[in-house]
Amino acid sequence: MEIKVKSTHVIKDGNRKDGTPYKWVSVMADDGSEKGTEYTTFDSSVLKLGPGSVIEINPDTKEGKLSFKKVVKVVSEIPVQQAPAPAASVVTPKNDMSKEDWAERDRIERASIEVQVAYKGVVDLIKEPNAWKVRGFESLVRKSFDWALEKLGGAVASTPASEPAKPKSNADADFDKLQSGSQKQPQKPFTLGAVLTWCQSHGKEYTRDWFFKNISLREDQLLSNPANLERAVGDIITKKPDWVWQ
Repeated sequence: MEIKVKSTHVIKDGNRKDGTPYKWVSVMADDGSEKGTEYTTFDSSVLKLGPGSVIEINPDTKEGKLSFKKVVKVVSEIPVQQAPAPAASVVTPKNDMSKEDWAERDRIERASIEVQVAYKGVVDLIKEPNAWKVRGFESLVRKSFDWALEKLGGAVASTPASEPAKPKSNADADFDKLQSGSQKQPQKPFTLGAVLTWCQSHGKEYTRDWFFKNISLREDQLLSNPANLERAVGDIITKKPDWVWQ
């Protein structure tokens, strides 16, 4: 009878008592079913036959199992190396990240975006004529540019002195503009008397009482910490945008 080879594989190999080697082979015949019909044989030549090969055999049945001694005839042969390769399975990368890992990654990404947006806002603020009036402006700008230089790997500070000077970045140019603008605005020292005099210079109605009603700090806070005077001036300028401390 003829069978169509579906697959072959070695069940067992070894040596006989006389020392000659043997291979016990399984031949799966394509009978139209998903699994096929299995035959066993000691004829190892079937291992050279790929799926789709047709052979003629004389099958034997023993205890319900099919076998044959040898291939009687190879009707059509498809060598193993030419047999169609099985379709490669697509392996989906395993994602071992937990919900906490995803949440942490999202938090870091959001923080990075927020910092970049804030930095751009500072750069845009510098371009405004009265930007220096904003409370803590110089400190804000310095921190922003320090952050930018850190992200650039200290490129400006690490440039060897022997190298020719490179064109300044837009950020450096903006900072120079800020510095030159600050130098054009000579400021008086922040003292309570100077601040009160400054207010009254804009009109008699801007008295001491008016000043304290329009700031967020008490007198003892101004006297104990001179830096609070700068905050107080910022409060006034917020309400009187046309006033300039100088």
